[in-house]
Amino acid sequence: MQSGLAQIYKLIKERFEVLKRLGFICLCSVFLTACASTYVEGFDVDFDRDEALIVVKNTDIFKKCIPTNSVDVNSEYFIGVHCIFEGRAPDEYTITYAVWMNDDEDTKHFYGKEIWSFDSGLDENTYITIDGRSVSRDEWMEHGELNRIEAISNLPDSAWQTYTIDSKNRLEKYKGKTPDGQPSGITIPIGWGIFMPSFFPWLQDRVLYLDINIDKNGKVEVEENYHWKNELPDNPYA
Repeated sequence: MQSGLAQIYKLIKERFEVLKRLGFICLCSVFLTACASTYVEGFDVDFDRDEALIVVKNTDIFKKCIPTNSVDVNSEYFIGVHCIFEGRAPDEYTITYAVWMNDDEDTKHFYGKEIWSFDSGLDENTYITIDGRSVSRDEWMEHGELNRIEAISNLPDSAWQTYTIDSKNRLEKYKGKTPDGQPSGITIPIGWGIFMPSFFPWLQDRVLYLDINIDKNGKVEVEENYHWKNELPDNPYA
């Protein structure tokens, strides 16, 4: 008798939970704008290292869009950049950039030479500066970066170009549109991670990320990446 009552109670409780969810879903369907938002997440400046590195000036926009790749945020220049906006992105912003030499030329002119261990027969790679000294990798990197920064600071004004992003108009195209696929929900940390789709995808934020690609001639192409914002952005498996 008690077992039967327990089963009935469990069934009623499960149905009640379903009704609560349905009520919540209907409420959010009516007030959808309060449940999810669409915004510009960030941007990056990318390039083909074999053709030309792209130098980006550290202007005021990088006080709002914080670099997340391994760069010194206080540096005067970046070699490419990846950043995420803190707060709302400006409706319009400008990046200032210069086309640099390719990766091999940059290394030869400012760093020196790296001799791989399998070429030298030694246990570790050897690092030779531009003035012929054998140093540690950290010292080699430090001197190379200082040499490069000095050279960049001497670029004439004519070497610098600007490109303005109208993020407001770009974002407007996606208002009311759903990204492809489904947003990530729960991720179970087993092996590489078992990914479960979100139970309430209409509640998930939609974000626009801009990939700004610049070629060796300074030509800019912007790729728009519109996707779901993960429910668990800090989850290492997400």
